[in-house]
Amino acid sequence: MRTLYISDLDGTLLRSSERTSEFTNGVINSLTAKGMLFSYATARSAVTASKVTNGLVSKIPLITYNGAAVVENACDELKAAATGVIGSNEDDGVAKWLLENYK
Repeated sequence: MRTLYISDLDGTLLRSSERTSEFTNGVINSLTAKGMLFSYATARSAVTASKVTNGLVSKIPLITYNGAAVVENACDELKAAATGVIGSNEDDGVAKWLLENYK
C-alpha cells in the first residue's frame, strides 16, 4: 500500500505572500513526478486555490471546501463530492474516491 500525503494549504504550504514558493513548487512537482502521492486540503474553492498554487503543475487531487469536494487540478474536473459528514466513513463520496484512486 502506498501513502497519500495531504497538507493544509493556508498557513502550511503558503508563504506570508499567500503563494507557494518556487522551492515548494519544485519539491512537490519533483516528488510527484517520481510517484509520490500528494494532495492539499483547503477551505478555498478550486479556483481560488489554483491562483495561489499556480506553480504546482503536477496532476494532483485538490481537497476543497473543507473536504466537501475533490477536484483534479490539471483539468478543474470535479471528481467527488461529499454525501454527508466526512470522517472515516468509506462510503462517503470524497473518502471513497480518494481510497479508490490513491492506493
